[in-house]
This record gives sequence, structure tokens and C-alpha cells, in this order.
Amino acid sequence: MRNILTIVFVFGFIASFSQDIDTVLKKHYEAMGSEKLSKIKTISLNMSMTVMGQTTFMKMRLKNPDKIYAEMQVMGEEVLMVVNGENAIMKMGDQVMPMDEKQKQELVGQLNLEGDLYNYKEKGHQISLRGEGVADGKKYYLIDALLKDKENTPMVMFINTETYLIDKMEVTVNENGQEMTMTLTIDEYFVQDGITIVSKISSVYEGMNIMDITLSDVVYGAELDDNLFIIE
Repeated sequence: MRNILTIVFVFGFIASFSQDIDTVLKKHYEAMGSEKLSKIKTISLNMSMTVMGQTTFMKMRLKNPDKIYAEMQVMGEEVLMVVNGENAIMKMGDQVMPMDEKQKQELVGQLNLEGDLYNYKEKGHQISLRGEGVADGKKYYLIDALLKDKENTPMVMFINTETYLIDKMEVTVNENGQEMTMTLTIDEYFVQDGITIVSKISSVYEGMNIMDITLSDVVYGAELDDNLFIIE
């Protein structure tokens, strides 16, 4: 769920920055409804994912602080992934197996409902304002981000100077000793219950579109029984 970014942009940098990082982020939090989102304990999500021309559907149920349920179809077979505290289990057909640490951490990251920028200092992230730039005719605040435990994957976030929403992100990844860039473009948002929600995302890796995600349904404060997060 968290795959990200590469498109080459031409930036017109502005010599003096009209905003500092805290001012930009405060307006971003307000635009997203981050404070309200941070108080939500459960969320139910339904989405479609198109990967290399193949579309599948996914259900995800999140219950803070440490429970995740994800269900999807892969090549016609149902795949379940569940995190319940320290336990992380995957079920494919009749096979039940523990998830590896990377798979687990990818899922656990989804529990960060309010996003990486909110309360970033408490989370141990390094966030700074590089400056202002122009891409595709729009002005952006360029935010450099090094996330805790992901210091080897530096990220740049493009916050629209008018909406204060993130339009794009770029992250540098190391593949077999070679640095490559992945690009995530947020194509659509919608507002529900005073919270701005990312509803459509496309991701590009070294010039090739690899995944499109479209959110079809979201319920905040959903009633989620703890038994949902147990795989027998």
C-alpha cells in the first residue's frame, strides 16, 4: 500500500522562503483534518488495485493500536493477512504461514492513520522544508523527509501551496546497489466527516506505471470484533 515514486520535474526555486516548516505543516494538518483523524481508533476500507493491467479488490480493517485485517484476491486465490500484536499471519488458500518482518512492517505502517507528517518529531522522523518550487504549472512546498527506520529511503513530498494537500511524493530506493526513484501521484481526494481522504493514487517506477489504487468505501469508527484478527 505504501509503493512510491519517479517523474522528472523542472523546478523554479524561490530564493527566500515565505513559510517555515511548522507553518506549512500546520496548514497541511488543517487541510487534512489530521487532529480529528489521529483520534480515530478503527477504520474500514474497501479499494481496488490495478497492477500491470490486472485489477483486484482489497478489504482492509484497522484497529489501533495493533490490529490489522487485509483480504484480497491474488490470481484467483483468496489471501488473508492479519496482524494482532506481535503475531503476523498470512493465509493463502489452505496454507497458513507467518509473515516475514518486511511484510509485517508494511501492514503495521497502515495503523498510522493521520500520516507521517503529523507529530513527526514524536515519531522520530526528520522533516525539513527544502524550499518552494514549480512543477506542471503548480507551486509546491518541497518537504524532505527521512522516516524513522527508513533512513535509507529519502522522500520528497510536494505540498500544493494553494490547497496544502500533498499532490506527489518521490522516494529514492536502493535496488542491488543502484539508486532508483519511485513516484506516487495523488490524483483525487474527497472529504468525509471533516477528514480529507486520499481516494485515488497512481505510482510509477523508473518511468513505468506499476500500480493504481482507488478507494471505494471508508468507514471511520467502524465496529470491529477482535475475533476478526485471528486466523485459525
